Amino acid sequence: MRPFFGGGMIAALALAAALGAAGALPLGGTAARGAEPEAAGAAAPDAAGGDGGLAGLSAADVQALRGAADVLRGIALDEAEGEDLRARAVDALTRVHEALADWGRPQVKAWYLGVLATTASGRLQEALLVGGQAAGRGGAPHLGGVHAFWREVDALAAAKGLALAQEALRVRKDFEDRAADLAKPRRMAPNVAPLHLAPVKFNLAGALKPYPEPKPEEGKK
Repeated sequence: MRPFFGGGMIAALALAAALGAAGALPLGGTAARGAEPEAAGAAAPDAAGGDGGLAGLSAADVQALRGAADVLRGIALDEAEGEDLRARAVDALTRVHEALADWGRPQVKAWYLGVLATTASGRLQEALLVGGQAAGRGGAPHLGGVHAFWREVDALAAAKGLALAQEALRVRKDFEDRAADLAKPRRMAPNVAPLHLAPVKFNLAGALKPYPEPKPEEGKK
């Protein structure tokens, strides 16, 4: 698996959010980056929902992660930034959603699809599709939502005339290969040969002696 965080600003945001110390950073929202989500044709998810699930994050941790997500979305949407930095921001944002366990919110998937519709960058498409698959699954214990996500990607590509780059096609092939492997019938019982116990034979010919028959006493029949 490729790393989610590179260096510089992305690493600082990620580490600060993970440690719950991001309160001192300027995590106010995308306006600080000068790029509103609507400018890229994608609405940002609202701040409600997602508290880490079973991870038991504190309120301060949740607030820090949500603040980091605002900044990361701003970086990802800023077309003045380099392709690699924007893709790293998407990778980091996906990790933040994983930490918050908020994949079930429909706004999350809509954000990934909305940004995907605006870019032909292979590196950025790859990052968006990796996160989009997780958002499509929505925390469900099956892959039905991921299949539906890829149908939405196909519809989006047809509507927008969007060509998926080789990096994006590799993400799709990887999913299809894994799904095909999971769809194969599995043996419920292991293929183990039945256990046969050979009976143990004993030769008792020399150990057995005839039981002496008592003789009747005289005068008795």
